[in-house]
Amino acid sequence: MKALRPEAVRATYVFQALQRAGRALRGGTSDLYHLSHATTRIHAFWSHSWHGNKWMKVATLLFLSNSTPAALMGLAASVLTALAVQYNWIRSDSSVNYWCLPVGSAAYAMGMLFWRSRQLVFLDRICIHQCNLEKKVEGMFSLGAILKCADALLVLWDPSYGQRLWCLFELAGFLHCQPPTQKPRIVLRPSILGPVFFSATAGMMLMCGTQHLMHVNGFDSLLLAWLIILLSFAPMCFAAHIVRSYCRSVSRMRDEVAKVTLESAQCYCCSVQHRDPASGKDIEICDRRVLRRCVVEWFGSVEAFEHRVQHEVLEILTDQLSKNIFSYRRIAEASSVFMAFFLDTAGTSCRDGVLDECTERVLKGVAYWLAAVPSMTAVSYRVAWALQRQRIHRVLDMLVTLAVLLSMALTACSYVAFDMCLVWIIPDSAVLRVAIFVPISAASTAVVWRCLPVRVPAASVPSLSSTGPHAAEQHEGSPRARRIIPL
Repeated sequence: MKALRPEAVRATYVFQALQRAGRALRGGTSDLYHLSHATTRIHAFWSHSWHGNKWMKVATLLFLSNSTPAALMGLAASVLTALAVQYNWIRSDSSVNYWCLPVGSAAYAMGMLFWRSRQLVFLDRICIHQCNLEKKVEGMFSLGAILKCADALLVLWDPSYGQRLWCLFELAGFLHCQPPTQKPRIVLRPSILGPVFFSATAGMMLMCGTQHLMHVNGFDSLLLAWLIILLSFAPMCFAAHIVRSYCRSVSRMRDEVAKVTLESAQCYCCSVQHRDPASGKDIEICDRRVLRRCVVEWFGSVEAFEHRVQHEVLEILTDQLSKNIFSYRRIAEASSVFMAFFLDTAGTSCRDGVLDECTERVLKGVAYWLAAVPSMTAVSYRVAWALQRQRIHRVLDMLVTLAVLLSMALTACSYVAFDMCLVWIIPDSAVLRVAIFVPISAASTAVVWRCLPVRVPAASVPSLSSTGPHAAEQHEGSPRARRIIPL
């Protein structure tokens, strides 16, 4: 797995791959090869299908690349704003502090949109020449060396990924070039991840902002309740709907990859009969022929490659796509806006001189942010997985999506009810209330996060009749072949 020339191993910076609204991921005919440069080490190899939703891919990569600095910027801006209000550097005519939420949300959005990550990644559209035939062939034949230089493989999964020859080839090739004693660092993230998190964050911002409006303007409580429901319903409903669709596509993927062969997997040049539909010219290079040569050289035979795809690759896909879609870290980053809201309420108490209540609200904000929201996400995702089947009638399907949202709402209500019970039972000691609420909330979240399983149907494990008895025994012993996968 050597490069034809050292200069063929190339990479680009993340911010260059995502600039201009991710134009490199949205196709087009412009040459972007100048954005890459030769390197000996790549932080991540981006593996994706060109037949999935392009805007979802851009949103997901933007979230994965910038969510950490965006969350830190939002939290820092919220804390600094709270201090500025406390010391009257920012004047407020209202008795209620409401500056932290808008300032923190704006800082979060600015960090998400304009942070310039300088991690080196491989993106085919940029790092393989699209116009010069000689350099394009050079890049394709050097793909093994490029995969070998990558620290990790980031798979942007969508329903078309398991059907594309290039995608499966990249995944199997990365596994092949890893040392036998080293666990391959493969990170699979569905392309819906960015839209889901952005929708959920928007819903939380709207919900918290509506409560601020009530406190500042004195809206009637019934009107407030309806405003909160309507404003947060649309983005949350959208998120729940696409998560259910994602669960269905994972189930379909298992059947497709379990039967995939080199000839059945799709590639662009063969699908258009090796003729460019735009120009009418013949496509001189057949991807399938190039990949067949690489497959035989790397794996020894086409059958060995197909076996690895149908078993090891399928196990990794099923395992990560079922249990690792929502990591705790990403949930915390996406929901950091909650802390800005609670800093506003804590600032009001601090300004009034009620320090115990101020401390209670800050610590409760941490508990709701790092305990309640992850629990809500975990429970609703498991319900979405269980209710993934699409109903015939649109109304029935919408009701099922509402059931997913209901599970999230009930989980949130359990934390709020526990909080209110403590206020009723211990009305005079804010410190004692928070000393009980925080550890119990954390413990309940740990139980939900680790013990509530995602139930993967039995069909997720392919037939091993063609692999021999020893391979079957080894596969059955693999922890990734279990049908109940804990988060």
